[in-house]
Amino acid sequence: MKNSKLNTLLLIVLIIILGVNIWLMNKKAPADISVPVADGTPSVISTLHASYKNGVISQCSYNGVVVYSAGMNVYDGGSVVVDAEGKTIDTVLGMTGRSENGIAENLTNCTRVYVVSPNIWGFPPVNTFNLQ
Repeated sequence: MKNSKLNTLLLIVLIIILGVNIWLMNKKAPADISVPVADGTPSVISTLHASYKNGVISQCSYNGVVVYSAGMNVYDGGSVVVDAEGKTIDTVLGMTGRSENGIAENLTNCTRVYVVSPNIWGFPPVNTFNLQ
């Protein structure tokens, strides 16, 4: 009886965690973010920072085009890949590590432009564009 209640409770907690992760990954950035902001920070990075302030943002290349990858500072949090206009072009599911469109696995020349501190990855803090 005790194990049954514990298993049910653990299942409910797991479902809640998965739901929150899916919700976070499906948050879309506004489409009108391709204009650089005054300080020279690409506005897509500023917009990503608003959602991933507690995480990591990287500038990468995909087939010769600049894209951005962002993820939260949580275990199994997943990540998103957005184009230079802020449109989500791929998501990586945290628990499985699967990419929906196969883009995340093919990113090259990635440079971290923002990393929160402390973080679960052990990365040193980075704030290339002095994001607030």
